[in-house]
Amino acid sequence: MSWGSLLQASENSRQVLERDPAQLEVPPVVECVLPSPRDHVDGILAELRREALRPVVVPGEDERRERLGVSPRRAGRDRGTRGTCDLAGVASHPRARDGQRKAAISEDLPRIVHLSNVTTMAPLGFDRARIQALLTLAGERLDGEWLLIGGGAAAAWFSPGRTTEDIDLIGLGGTQAERFALMELAVEAAIPIEAVNSAADFFVRRVAGWRDELVVLHRGSRATIFRPTATLFVLLKLHRLSAVDLDDCLALLDHCGRSHETLDRGRMRASLEALPSSDDLALCERRAQLLEAIHS
Repeated sequence: MSWGSLLQASENSRQVLERDPAQLEVPPVVECVLPSPRDHVDGILAELRREALRPVVVPGEDERRERLGVSPRRAGRDRGTRGTCDLAGVASHPRARDGQRKAAISEDLPRIVHLSNVTTMAPLGFDRARIQALLTLAGERLDGEWLLIGGGAAAAWFSPGRTTEDIDLIGLGGTQAERFALMELAVEAAIPIEAVNSAADFFVRRVAGWRDELVVLHRGSRATIFRPTATLFVLLKLHRLSAVDLDDCLALLDHCGRSHETLDRGRMRASLEALPSSDDLALCERRAQLLEAIHS
């Protein structure tokens, strides 16, 4: 190749490099990449459901209809229209007067897009049939003794139509190994790990004599699942006593009246009256309603 050809090629390369960045953009080609197969189908289901509970985001505009990382003066302008833009209030010119190109920072680098449009999946719900199926699996997969409390206990015990968004299942040993085993159970059952909760043991252990207030609910080949007595169930509800908690307590008192299950009304009444006063009028009304039901 002659020197003239080399000089011409060099000049052509220089002209290409000095062109407007917008003219150099090449649309990306995205190929579909299939995930590798997993060993356990249940693990895939669990992962999919965990992902489904997370927000799905799509690009959008912020409340001022400005895209983050782009000067407000450029909002709505085509990228091909050249002009000044700024990042953090500092002006930057796309091309210097000496003919050498300078990067337009907020244009040449990837832009941050405000994620305002989100879609979420409704929380997972457990009815009596699903709770009983989970307890059956727990009896075959877990080891030792476990306690079911909260809405899960209500549905499996005295309130057939009750549903709950999570399951409060507590290992009586209080070990970290039990917590990990419960997570493994959730994966095997193809339910989100956050849908099973063992942290409620803190509240159970604050109740004096709680171990004497357990009744066998399910006995499997490896694990035994207990439920609380009516007395312990109500005691665990007293401190928060939300509207749902009150409904559970009233339904339980009605159930005990029909099934003649024993409960310590005196202890429940004393614990309720010993609670600190509250400025929440709705809470005070719920406490008064429950106290009246306990007396009757």
